[in-house]
Amino acid sequence: MKCYELNKAQIAGLLVATEAKRLGLDVHSPKLEELMLEYLSDDETLLSEEGIKKLNAYPLKGYNLIHDYPLSDKPTSREEFLEAFNLAMQKYSK
Repeated sequence: MKCYELNKAQIAGLLVATEAKRLGLDVHSPKLEELMLEYLSDDETLLSEEGIKKLNAYPLKGYNLIHDYPLSDKPTSREEFLEAFNLAMQKYSK
């Protein structure tokens, strides 16, 4: 966790922004405040228990998408992973 210490505010902010976009919430929506209250905390991580669960769901979903996606060779580099993830997301979003 120490390696993310300097970025915890950005990580928390990106989580809220990404979830707001995913849910189609406008920045002026009262539901945005509810989302922030659900996912953010004043503890050392800046995330509530629910926020940590949601944050951990993103890499798990990415892993599952790539695992289930029919690839002859599984990605081994970051670039290959991102390309495979993008292809899998396009397939599953249809």
